[in-house]
Amino acid sequence: MKKHAIDLAYALTLPPEKAVAYFRRKGRRVSFDWHSMWKEAHATAFTVANCAKLDVLRDLQLAIRTMLKEGKSEKWFIQTLEPVMRAKGWWGPRDEVNPRTGEIINVQQGSQWRLGLIARQNVQSAVNAGRWQEQWENREDQPFLRYVSLNDARTRPDHRALHGKIFPLEDPFWQSHYPPNGWNCRCYVQGVSEARLKRRGWKVERSEGKMVSREIRIRDRRSGEVTPRSVTGYELGPGRVVWTDAGFDYNAGAVSLADNILRERIRGLKDPALYEQARQAFNNSTARHEGFAAVVEGWQKDKPPRKRTAILGLMRWQELLHARAQGADASGVVVFADDRLQHAGRGIHQTKGTAVPDAVYPQLAALFSRPEAVYWDETHENLLYLFPDPEDGWCRIMPVNVPGTDKKKQKKLGRHDGVASFYRLERSNLHRGRKLQKIR
Repeated sequence: MKKHAIDLAYALTLPPEKAVAYFRRKGRRVSFDWHSMWKEAHATAFTVANCAKLDVLRDLQLAIRTMLKEGKSEKWFIQTLEPVMRAKGWWGPRDEVNPRTGEIINVQQGSQWRLGLIARQNVQSAVNAGRWQEQWENREDQPFLRYVSLNDARTRPDHRALHGKIFPLEDPFWQSHYPPNGWNCRCYVQGVSEARLKRRGWKVERSEGKMVSREIRIRDRRSGEVTPRSVTGYELGPGRVVWTDAGFDYNAGAVSLADNILRERIRGLKDPALYEQARQAFNNSTARHEGFAAVVEGWQKDKPPRKRTAILGLMRWQELLHARAQGADASGVVVFADDRLQHAGRGIHQTKGTAVPDAVYPQLAALFSRPEAVYWDETHENLLYLFPDPEDGWCRIMPVNVPGTDKKKQKKLGRHDGVASFYRLERSNLHRGRKLQKIR
């Protein structure tokens, strides 16, 4: 078997804790093939194509984490996991039912080649995500990024063509073309300072007007199923476009870091129009909805809760102002914690028939972008989001706690606005025990 160096965390001088932190934030999501998880969803959930067993995913994820933390080799990964995978039946070809088509097909489960690919791809993504976070934090000293390919016999022509290209860190180019840009891609990115730029005589490019997209049709070689997908390219010149591989035109580190950036920046937005633009772009992002769904589905299978949070969405400007007018120090960033799943499934909700089906929770980010109404609850000093329910005369409500200026309350609720619960309620009981002010 051909060997590949994958200890990039050390070769590229990345502090390993950055990559480990990124990887630890990933949930686990069962998938049938790699098309089931697309772009940004990969950045927030660990998946292995054709792996329908959660315990197998857990073994693979923990082994990747150990590789990152302890600098283990690909050979160690394969030797450690092969006997485990064989014992659990995830090895060699076998017949399975495609959950999307119902067709019985023969698929390849585990193999040494497959374990090697899993190791390389996930470590590379984690390492580069960690590099992105480090580069973002250092953006004042090194405001530019330089694309670097290894330029040997295995380097793709498109990746070689990008070697040495320099763009501002915040240029849209890096949202789609930050490595890895394909299976087994070994490219990486260097931070560049103004001084180094001038000293080396390097030219800074900008991608404005040069980013293009196209739709491709991916055929699963096992099932024959055809899936349409959009990919992003960068126009080098007339008739010359550098495309990423299908499913790789996203920046794993940027997606992972987006939550932190929001928390840092959203509080600084004072202009209502700018805030609303940011809110709409974030709340209406399909990729964001998919990423949130992947994380929550992982939480639902991975009990008990571990104090993890994911950003649900941004509240509207008028909701933010209303909450602040009541003395709350609302951030505008609404988070959903994994322990809310356990809270929502309590026996009292099951007994009263007020529990929301488990399948709805992964869709909360999409639902949050379009509530039926929003109230301020004077009694409980929180926001109350109202959503429709399929049953006539019923609705679904989501109380959102906002930290006040009181230090004890801030310690209990945290610095960001958190979902308290989510359950069904008869509409006739909406105002019972609550003094509601309708915001919209």
